[in-house]
Amino acid sequence: MRFNRPLIVTLVLISLPLLRGEPEMSWNQWAQAQSDIPASPRITFGRLANGLRYALLPNHTPPGLVSMRLLVRAGSLQEQDDELGYAHFVEHMAFRSTRGFPADEKIKFMQALGMGFGPHVNAETTFTHTLYKLDLPENSAATLASGLRILRDYADGLVFDPAEMDRERGVVLSEALARHNTDQDRDIARFELFFAGTIIPQRWPIGTETSIKRARPAGLRSFYDAWYRPERMVVVAAGDIDPAALAPLLQTSFASLSARAAPRPEPALGSLEIPGKLAARFLSEPRNGVQSELGTVSLGPRPPDTEQNRLNALRLELANRMLGNRLNRLAIQHEGPISGFNVEEGHTLGRFHQLTVVTVGDDYKWPTVLAMAEQELRRALEHGFDVSELAPVEGGFRTQIQQAAQAAPTAPTGDLANALVGEIDEEQVPVFPDERLTRAMANIDRITAKDCRAALAEAWGGAPRYVFMTASARLIKPTTRQIREKYQESRDAAVAPAASLQAVKFAYEDFGPPGEVVAKEHIADLDFWQVRFANGVRLNLKHTGFEHQAVRLSLRIGSGRLDEPVDRPGLTNWAGAAVIAGGLNKY
Repeated sequence: MRFNRPLIVTLVLISLPLLRGEPEMSWNQWAQAQSDIPASPRITFGRLANGLRYALLPNHTPPGLVSMRLLVRAGSLQEQDDELGYAHFVEHMAFRSTRGFPADEKIKFMQALGMGFGPHVNAETTFTHTLYKLDLPENSAATLASGLRILRDYADGLVFDPAEMDRERGVVLSEALARHNTDQDRDIARFELFFAGTIIPQRWPIGTETSIKRARPAGLRSFYDAWYRPERMVVVAAGDIDPAALAPLLQTSFASLSARAAPRPEPALGSLEIPGKLAARFLSEPRNGVQSELGTVSLGPRPPDTEQNRLNALRLELANRMLGNRLNRLAIQHEGPISGFNVEEGHTLGRFHQLTVVTVGDDYKWPTVLAMAEQELRRALEHGFDVSELAPVEGGFRTQIQQAAQAAPTAPTGDLANALVGEIDEEQVPVFPDERLTRAMANIDRITAKDCRAALAEAWGGAPRYVFMTASARLIKPTTRQIREKYQESRDAAVAPAASLQAVKFAYEDFGPPGEVVAKEHIADLDFWQVRFANGVRLNLKHTGFEHQAVRLSLRIGSGRLDEPVDRPGLTNWAGAAVIAGGLNKY
């Protein structure tokens, strides 16, 4: 299983003229049923007669804790035109009066279990799913049964009382208002550019003020009954559990769950407007500098999670890292052409494979900021990568997967539950890093620089390019025509192969003779050591079993802003920024 995977900016571009929503038949099957990769033997998978699936994962970090999740394959993309925001509104109503818990009885029930809304009870609604989360404070049979009872109430126990719905309507509208910020405006504008002609830009999970105000109990009930079906649900439980004992409890709780309405067809996504040339848009927002996003996309479902497809994905991942390293060398130059970058790749909404090169720089140099993304990408596509670039990237990736494998035995229960839900939702075979370590290392050894170039070329292909640019309109306001012209100017410039990298030895391997310890004391009740060196440096050491084979370090220098000269406020902030951005003396 993968943990702490980086978030992908939702930049989705499309390259085919017509998209139709079709039933996702494969999602009703476990990914391992369509793969040559075996699922982790630590996980117990099951399916009830009504089609509901479950995955149970024992874990004892920390002892006694159990995390439960109910994944419902219904999000804002399942809404009709007159149901905008209904998936999210339904999620909110799950915490109001329900069949099993009228009025505020659910809150009292959870409080009696030692749970409270916020840290222990949560939910989320996305374009493709709704997820309910419970973190139980202990693992007795009664508490486990209570947790399952709450999840079952979410599954088919909502009553949509008019008075309760009116009270929650204000909460939903307040949430929509709180989320209406610069980041959301940027994402909506991006979607409007890339998804023009489809329903996707109109299916933002928060909905619209008009739709939420018009929502009535019958409308929410219709959406709920149509999409909250057992075959579209998965229950996940991770923590201090015995799957053999929990499975019968789950059977008792969910076996009687049944569909309450005829299934609806998946809504058609619509016809996509494909640009005949570079599609570009500028959005003004209050920011320092300009951000340019150059992207492309191919239409197609996420490929099955097989050994060959994981190898293909690794080739592209290493190519993206090498491309990112090239951009990084530009970003760290003194007065360089760009000041920041990102290289992103992923499958969005399970239907689109998107790739993006993001560059950031000075507002007035926006043509150069755009050109750096275009030219470095084209340099990689035309000339490929050097073996001197691949070696350090492979080394870093080996270290990363080794660390993930070492940390797997002590991964926290909540993280495991979320990771398992993510794998199931994305139709990936759930496997722990330590179980995949040997195969992952072998895959890295098989990859060549030529493979990475081929993977990058296949991914970008001949699909249309899109540019989404943001900056303050007080400083610059490039038109679509100007962006296209500057992009073409960059395309017309020839690019040479990248220079080979010289091997670099780490500059801080020798710190001289060890310091002299002048005092050492063990604090028994807290079980940690305090050490003081002759030069005044103090060291605190504590051994824990929280993270297997991991060491966490922190360094504290001085007293922060209390040490600043009176006439130089903020000096501490600049000093910290200088270390992070400028490095140490030899870097």
